[in-house]
Amino acid sequence: MRLLGVIVLASSLVGLAYAPILGSFLEFEVTFDRCWRFAAQGALLGGFLGFSQLVLSQTGAARWLRRLPLPLEIAGKGAVSTALIALALLLGAVLLFPERFEGGPVGLSFLRDVLFAFGAMLVLQFVLVVRSVIGGRVLRNLILGRYYRPVREERIFMFLDIADSTAIAERLGDIGTQAMISHFFFDIAQVTAEYGGETHAYIGDEVIVTWPMAEGLRDNACLRCCLAIEERMDGLASVYRERFGFVPGYRIGLHGGPVVASVCGDDKREIVYFGDTVNTAARIEQYCKEVDRKLMVSAGLYDQLATMSAVAAEPVGPVRLRGRAEDTALYAIERRAQ
Repeated sequence: MRLLGVIVLASSLVGLAYAPILGSFLEFEVTFDRCWRFAAQGALLGGFLGFSQLVLSQTGAARWLRRLPLPLEIAGKGAVSTALIALALLLGAVLLFPERFEGGPVGLSFLRDVLFAFGAMLVLQFVLVVRSVIGGRVLRNLILGRYYRPVREERIFMFLDIADSTAIAERLGDIGTQAMISHFFFDIAQVTAEYGGETHAYIGDEVIVTWPMAEGLRDNACLRCCLAIEERMDGLASVYRERFGFVPGYRIGLHGGPVVASVCGDDKREIVYFGDTVNTAARIEQYCKEVDRKLMVSAGLYDQLATMSAVAAEPVGPVRLRGRAEDTALYAIERRAQ
């Protein structure tokens, strides 16, 4: 909703700027009344296009479209956007510019406005595609230059690894395994986004999700996200059995603490996190395999979360995680039966 608000505001400013540009070509007087109507038309276009693009790009309702090959996905989104542009301009003509229907044909002016709005839509689509590739927070911080010098901050990290990937590869083959992994990560991405998680990286059969500490602790978002992933996979079990012959298992390690964030790279830039917090979260996920647990949380993080009646937390340890010199206290988390 915040992103939609930004799109509507930006579109209204574009509409406001469009008024004097068009006035200089068509030689009409640029009055305050005309300017606010152009701004309102821009907001109307931005609302239609922004809402449709966010629905098509982020919600479960359009998952089928995002699974299509890229040319078909772009064509589908373009067709929807073109129809919405025409509808928004038609509504704008009726509500804001009724004089457009007076004194002659309106076809050329309507086509001109459709083409202008279509160009703005292509820019919007480009920004949303870049945002989906590198993440909204990463794009924002790269533009603002926040991490061009190392920054210390508190973050929560979730390491999720698909279980028994070697056995899966022997069963499905390389291509089949990758198809299953892509399907799995696609399905849980909506869950992590819903709970404010930022996908940091995909590494083989593992995904790393992160939250700023305050956001991850708020309403237990980080832990509730893990439980929601389990619920989602339970709901999709029949789909996986039909397509792949089994439901993939997974393990999750959750930990939070201080890290240092910085932009790395030149030909491909990304924000990289350094520090013991990241290593500990990865080791907790690996320890889940040793003790056959699905979800384990460090005691340091769990003690900061509010009590949840929906989960059972079993103290584990302190344990000596691989590669660490000190013991770490953990909790094994399970969802209580309803």
